[in-house]
Amino acid sequence: MKTEVDYSQTYWNNKGKHKEFQAALAKMIPASGPVPNFPGEPEKNKALEKFRIASNCYYDLYNNGLCNRAAEFRRAFGFSATKLTARNERGLGYALSQELVDLTETRMDEIILAAYAEQFPQEKTFVGMIDCTPVGCQTPEGNARVAAAIRDFDSATAEVANLATSWIKGHAFNVLPEGQSDLQDIREAIAERESKQEAFLRAVAGK
Repeated sequence: MKTEVDYSQTYWNNKGKHKEFQAALAKMIPASGPVPNFPGEPEKNKALEKFRIASNCYYDLYNNGLCNRAAEFRRAFGFSATKLTARNERGLGYALSQELVDLTETRMDEIILAAYAEQFPQEKTFVGMIDCTPVGCQTPEGNARVAAAIRDFDSATAEVANLATSWIKGHAFNVLPEGQSDLQDIREAIAERESKQEAFLRAVAGK
């Protein structure tokens, strides 16, 4: 029974893990030929050149089943793609396996990160860096939800503080503010604040 290969989270499907970095790097690749180096700095664009070569091999893998660049792919990605698959039914190129797709995407992640760190060192994007960004803040929409939740929480906290201050002042002079029903308003404000706090934590967690 033939097993379907999942391409959904690949760069080929425009869903790669670092697709924004890939797009930025792609704009730096010349229309033809290798990436140029500056005089006296032969290593300056080494990772970018590897990205260029790997991108060509990547395209050949997904578009042509490595009909043209199998040996070059092995040098760029560090493993033999042909050992993880077999000739397809027509004998042209290779039929991709899930193992091959997963390993290729992982290596492409590494190649992209290395090239991006080389070209944009000021952004401190390095291979092996742990991403500590909360789940809820990893998209523009998520950031907007978290920001709104923070505003609601701050507003609820301010309301508690204002009511508590009024109550304390009223008791200090033995006069309660007009319309205030003892501590009930404060209790309700505290409950609202706790609700907003829970909403904020859920937003940060992406829930």
